[in-house]
Amino acid sequence: MAIRESLARYFVHAPAKQWQFITLTLRHTSAPLAQQLEFLQSCFKRLRQDPVWKGRVTHGFAVIEITRNGKTHQWHPHLHILGHVRFLDWSKLRAAWARLTHGSNIIDCGIVRTNADAIRYVLAYLGKPPPETVLHDDAAMLELYKAMHGQHLLIRFGRPPIKPPAAEPHKLPSDLVWLGSVETLIDEAIGGSERARMHIEHWMLQRRLDARSLQSATLLAALSRKPHPPDTIESAIAREADLAQYRAEVHYDLPF
Repeated sequence: MAIRESLARYFVHAPAKQWQFITLTLRHTSAPLAQQLEFLQSCFKRLRQDPVWKGRVTHGFAVIEITRNGKTHQWHPHLHILGHVRFLDWSKLRAAWARLTHGSNIIDCGIVRTNADAIRYVLAYLGKPPPETVLHDDAAMLELYKAMHGQHLLIRFGRPPIKPPAAEPHKLPSDLVWLGSVETLIDEAIGGSERARMHIEHWMLQRRLDARSLQSATLLAALSRKPHPPDTIESAIAREADLAQYRAEVHYDLPF
């Protein structure tokens, strides 16, 4: 859902006709998959700096798909790209890709008809499982796992001309009442305020500070001793109940 929403924010600012599908492939070789993946990404990075591409495809997304020939057992990694295209000469693109990849001249292109199609295109390849020829081959599955470890299947490139809309600021409910900091409430409770003691107990319950029988009375008694130890709340919690892992936010205002 998060990826779908992220994609939608980019497409909402541009008509579907300004986006195009592009597929870039490598020739089948017997090289290890990890080596082919590194070569594929390196070629795509250099293509984005080539005059054929630069300034013509402003931004977009690329998804790595990996297939494997069931007879030759050769890997075939390739890129499915959704790009925001101003103008692209496909014959020049094919020639540039062949030059960068030392002979891989197979590319494909398609027209984006709707923004929903664009989103589905990216998500379909992003969520595609390994090929059947790999699932039933332990050695191939292990090679795939090792080659994909730490890899980014979704590559975002370029910058959109319009920034995505900012998220709406978080608004607190209007019926909240600010009581002050925990430190202030504890001082009031030590002074005998039943209302402050009630809120301290409620805060401890929320923070699960009473999970090991730490009671508000014990905490207040420890804090009322003279002289106060440094960092009184945290020190008292650690001393009285061995709960140092619960860090009390003494300087934060807490809403109730």
